[in-house]
Amino acid sequence: TPQQHRELYTELLKEECASETVTPRHVFWLCRELFRQHSWGSLLASCAAFLHYQNVWRVEKAHCLIMQASAFRHTGKPQDAIKAYLQACDAAPQDREPWFEFGRMFYGEKQWAQAYGMFMQCLQIKDRADHYLTHDNGWEHWPHYIAAVCMNTLGSPQAAAVHAKAAADY
Repeated sequence: TPQQHRELYTELLKEECASETVTPRHVFWLCRELFRQHSWGSLLASCAAFLHYQNVWRVEKAHCLIMQASAFRHTGKPQDAIKAYLQACDAAPQDREPWFEFGRMFYGEKQWAQAYGMFMQCLQIKDRADHYLTHDNGWEHWPHYIAAVCMNTLGSPQAAAVHAKAAADY
């Protein structure tokens, strides 16, 4: 079954990551698998291992930090999550994904002004990267849609309407 194949793949990655020939990319791939499985404790350990490497691809570093932030949120460490999101935005400031995910965190916490700021930063980025870690959420209607909700909640229906129209135009 696909689930059994996924579990076997995860075990192979764990073995590789414990070997002397491990590469940063394999550790990153293990982080992605642990993230999909919501294995937060193991994910935090693997993220720490990946982030210990020097000279990793900035995009993978940013995505590792996003996964780490999510794990911190799920383990009740919101301040560590904020720190990880800030580091992700710093690692890949020209990519929308870190800003989008940071904004989603604030949105989920009903911190409307902070969320709006992150989505506005996200929307400032006009050039979509061409790599396998770019995801559609940051490039479709979602940043404008969530910005509209934030502005409406903050009592600015005019700004909300501008974002709602931009979201509808996608």
